Amino acid sequence: MVKNRYPLSCIDDSLKQLKNVVYFTKPDLRSGYHQVRITKQDLWKTTLKMKQGLFEWMVMPFGLCNSMTTFMRVMNDIFKYFLDEFVLVYLDDILVYSRT
Repeated sequence: MVKNRYPLSCIDDSLKQLKNVVYFTKPDLRSGYHQVRITKQDLWKTTLKMKQGLFEWMVMPFGLCNSMTTFMRVMNDIFKYFLDEFVLVYLDDILVYSRT
């Protein structure tokens, strides 16, 4: 499997932008991975063999090789206009913050 090479920001740099922040919210994205569809050409990579037959994941399960970086890339694409203003995305965590 080819590893996803999405750039990961330095956590110290990310925390510096939270210097004077007073209010924080961290949404619980427990099922966030299950909202990202797997492309049709990659479905075979998620095949599970069971006694009832073969099963493929249609959405990204937690724990796949590139799941964290893929999820971070998707979240950065969704929040691109809000990053560094009031949203911080780091791996599988999203932090919404405000100074007032």
